[in-house]
Amino acid sequence: MEREVGHRGLSELHVVETMHQRKQMMAERAGAFLTLPGGIGSMEELFEVWSWRQLGYHDQPIGLLDVDGYYQSLHALMQRMLAIGDDPVELLERLAGQARHSHGRDDYGCI
Repeated sequence: MEREVGHRGLSELHVVETMHQRKQMMAERAGAFLTLPGGIGSMEELFEVWSWRQLGYHDQPIGLLDVDGYYQSLHALMQRMLAIGDDPVELLERLAGQARHSHGRDDYGCI
């Protein structure tokens, strides 16, 4: 809360002590992962959940919201492994459908 601005108007806000706790909570609660354009922290979280999926720690779908070509340089690497789109509504619907198919769950988390 001191380093980042916590949005107090959310339906839920979880404040944790460490990034490890944040990522663990996110992984436990998410039915899918959607990465928005961001910085190194977003990339680190994306690659961690991606590697967890490869290792079999989860099977939740992973998506990348590519606004204005933000992630185009990574697209070729990821296009066969992740859901990628430039329309947030369509991408969330695709991820939610994959999550429901895999787990019967309707929830998803954003990275």
